[in-house]
Amino acid sequence: MDAYVLGSAFLELSPKALSKRIKESNEFLGNAGGSATNTAVATSKLGLKVGLLSCIGDDEIGKKVLNDLRSYKVVTRNIRKVHGIRTGISFYEYKGKKKVYYFYRFSGYSDPENYIVLDKKLASEVQSARVFHFTEATIRKEERLKEVVGFVNRLRKKLVVVYDSNLRLDLWRSRRDAINASRKAIE
Repeated sequence: MDAYVLGSAFLELSPKALSKRIKESNEFLGNAGGSATNTAVATSKLGLKVGLLSCIGDDEIGKKVLNDLRSYKVVTRNIRKVHGIRTGISFYEYKGKKKVYYFYRFSGYSDPENYIVLDKKLASEVQSARVFHFTEATIRKEERLKEVVGFVNRLRKKLVVVYDSNLRLDLWRSRRDAINASRKAIE
């Protein structure tokens, strides 16, 4: 394995005609999305072997996300299906030249990334790669921050570690929380 990427996997929807706003659209395109997912797909398109570490709901949307990832040759064996949780969805549209997102991930309902298990077995597998990439979505919640940082610190001695801030402040409790968590992730 060349790389592992840790972070969100969800379904991203956009108007079929990108020039239209969501409120004007009746047809949408849907693909696997999320910062980590996009990084994994792009890495795979470069011809590298990449695995995504994530969770999805045990639902039809999760199956669509897995199918999309497999079509891009992303290794999905470490994507956990979480029973009783729904796979997250986001919509995006363009307002002029600006891409605007609307996220539908709700704690305890459609936030499967909070169920990723970062254990010693997974760390051992990940250490066989050359690069480990993780996103800010994995450290947004205080209870996850310590676990993710501990996992990352075990890996730093074995391979290249990359932190992707891809900061979406509207998904954090506060700007200060985002800054503090990001600092802990890169120390």
